[in-house]
Amino acid sequence: MPEFEAEPGRLDGVVAATLGVRRSDAQRAIAAGRVLVEGRTRPKSFRLAGGEHVVVDLLGLEEVPPEGPPVPVRYEDDHLLEVRERFDGAALLEAAPRTGRTHQIRVHLSSIGHPILGDREYGGGGDDAKRLGLTRPFLHAWRLSFVHPMSGEPIEVEEPMPEDLRAALSLLRD
Repeated sequence: MPEFEAEPGRLDGVVAATLGVRRSDAQRAIAAGRVLVEGRTRPKSFRLAGGEHVVVDLLGLEEVPPEGPPVPVRYEDDHLLEVRERFDGAALLEAAPRTGRTHQIRVHLSSIGHPILGDREYGGGGDDAKRLGLTRPFLHAWRLSFVHPMSGEPIEVEEPMPEDLRAALSLLRD
């Protein structure tokens, strides 16, 4: 069982970075009670000050079910993912998640073996991301829609793709 003195940060991120595992695996271990901070279980969002003694049991982690029930992801035509453009070793996808759950799209794509290019946290920060000059995940919310909390009116906002992502897309197309 790995043991270490923690760096400051969020528990799931520190465990993943220290042990070199995916953050989703660290989160599953935490949810299963297999990560102890100073002898106690803590939630994945627990903030470590640094210096805490952490013990992690990853044996048999593949038998631990994912944390919580799956969150449904709704797409315009009820397909899991809408492929907008295909490239050698990559694809431009469009998704319309139902909730604002943190990292929902990133976690889902990583869990099925297709992390987002440039997403070091979930396994997409390799050579392809470097070749494209990505310093962040290739992830952009081009349209957001929600109901205004006070007026109840529907709000929809659109934003064009940022220059760094357009440049990476251009390299993929060449």
